[in-house]
Amino acid sequence: MKTQNSILTKFVLICSLLLMLVACAGDDATNLRNADSWTDQQFYDNAKAALDDGDYRRAILLYQSLAARFPYGRFAEQAQLELIYAHYKANNIEAAISAADQFVNTNPTHINIDYAYYLKGLVSFDEERSLLERLTKGGDTHQQDIRPLKDSYLAFKEMIDRYPNSRYVADANQRMAYLLNELARYEVSVAEYYLSREAYVAALNRCRTVVEDYQQTAAVEDALGIMIATYARMGMSDLAADSREVLRENFPTSEYLGESDSDIARRGFFSRLLRRGDSSNENQVVASASRANEEQESPEASSDKALIATATTENSEASASMIDARTTPAITNTAKVENPDAGDVASNGDVENEAKQKTGFFQSVRNVFAKEDPNKE
Repeated sequence: MKTQNSILTKFVLICSLLLMLVACAGDDATNLRNADSWTDQQFYDNAKAALDDGDYRRAILLYQSLAARFPYGRFAEQAQLELIYAHYKANNIEAAISAADQFVNTNPTHINIDYAYYLKGLVSFDEERSLLERLTKGGDTHQQDIRPLKDSYLAFKEMIDRYPNSRYVADANQRMAYLLNELARYEVSVAEYYLSREAYVAALNRCRTVVEDYQQTAAVEDALGIMIATYARMGMSDLAADSREVLRENFPTSEYLGESDSDIARRGFFSRLLRRGDSSNENQVVASASRANEEQESPEASSDKALIATATTENSEASASMIDARTTPAITNTAKVENPDAGDVASNGDVENEAKQKTGFFQSVRNVFAKEDPNKE
């Protein structure tokens, strides 16, 4: 009897849950059926209200219905633009990127097309958690997929290249600087991994990538430290000494200088990064994206002047200042990031002066690499 009651109770619970799911799933469908007589204005107003209320699922359905029923209406383009943002907030990564690409392809001359590029970068930026954060949780950084980092970087770069006067340039520059630091730290992590596996040539190649492609990041110091340790393990004491001299000239207070080559090789390099990050509030790295506010205008305005979300960060959200304190405040890019056309993001007098000052340093590093055995793979 007890068994029958137990089975009956479970059956009733399952039926109740199914009914609740069906009811929830039917709400949006019912609301849309009731909207058969809506005008484009009503569709847009309701979609925007849902977006403002954080009901992103309903907002997406209404924006899609608006675009389908009024493909050439006055709100069509604006609905497509805000649909990107709705997908982004709903964490529909692929859908948001697809919607951004569609908007760019179908509205190449839209007055707010820069925002579509910006959102595309923001979506990938949010997709990838901070490598530093994952390290603190014990993640294997060398096995992480960094494609979202690169995708985000390239999306921001394309926006800046195409629209250098965009209101989103300043925020995109800061995010790109943060992404460069994360990419450089990833390379250092992989170099350390190869060093621990005695894959010395691979470790040196990763260090070379940091030195040549991520010149303005804090990871350069750690790349030089790994070079010292790697050459020491390979028995190439002259190259280890040369690398140490380059480190001394450019990072005179580096903690690597107080250790022997063998001691450096035994230490974990990312533990040093974490200690440096914890020792100063200036080194805080913010991984979460800032939430975009929305600039309200009259709903009767044309679609080109309708509601546009801006890059202003709300007080309740994370700061957009994501630059490691040890990097230069002037943002530029010399990284390849798997893009053969990559060049400087911004031309800046301060950046040029700094580049001139660092010429000797990077030439010194290249001289060290040049001394390696040319027959070594």
